[in-house]
Amino acid sequence: MSSQNKSESTYQEQKEEAEIIMECYEAMKKRVAIRTNYQLLFMELEGKIEKLSQKTSQRNLDKK
Repeated sequence: MSSQNKSESTYQEQKEEAEIIMECYEAMKKRVAIRTNYQLLFMELEGKIEKLSQKTSQRNLDKK
C-alpha cells in the first residue's frame, strides 16, 4: 500500500469517525432540548396546580 493510499484510508476513517461523533452530538442536543422542554412543561404544570390549590383553599375559607 502506497503512502498516499494509506493516508487517504486514514483520512476516510477519521472522516467517518467524525461523522459518527457529530451524529452523537446532535442526538445529545435533541435529548437536552426535549428534557428542557419537559422540565419547563412540568414547571408550568406545577404553577397551575399551585394556583388551583390556592383558589380551592380560598374558596374553602370563603365557605366558612
